[in-house]
Amino acid sequence: MNATKVTSLEQLQQLRPSMPDVVLAGGVFDLLHVGHVNHLGDARAAGKTLIVHIASDARVKQKKGVHVPLQPDLERAAIIAALQDVDYVFIADVPHYHKSLLEALHPDKLFFNQEAYSPEIAQYLRELKNSPEIIVSNRPKNHHSSALIKKIRSMPETGK
Repeated sequence: MNATKVTSLEQLQQLRPSMPDVVLAGGVFDLLHVGHVNHLGDARAAGKTLIVHIASDARVKQKKGVHVPLQPDLERAAIIAALQDVDYVFIADVPHYHKSLLEALHPDKLFFNQEAYSPEIAQYLRELKNSPEIIVSNRPKNHHSSALIKKIRSMPETGK
């Protein structure tokens, strides 16, 4: 695991003053696929420093059910940290746009995919003081970890 990239929110707070043009993106990232790579590449292109928030195991179970995530949050973080576009990764129990994270990190930009950005989130962010610039990817979300998981679960065993 790249210890310099997978870090805590507290450590990021200390490093933040030296980081230029911070983009904050987030997600579960359970099974890495090309949609994740494209999303994080687009997020990186929007700024100079990309911080990625990984949803904690507890948050994923609460949001999506007890059968996910397939990989523990530390492993998901290590995989995302291995991507060259990613500068830092941290794990949290709240969404990447939560007030507590925005106050701690003061990102310059928040990056969303089209599917994740909703009118409710837009309203929530408008009500916050010093909300960062919002960037919504124009790339359609054609890939889903849940679809891959279903496909894998439906495959017959090969016996090998």
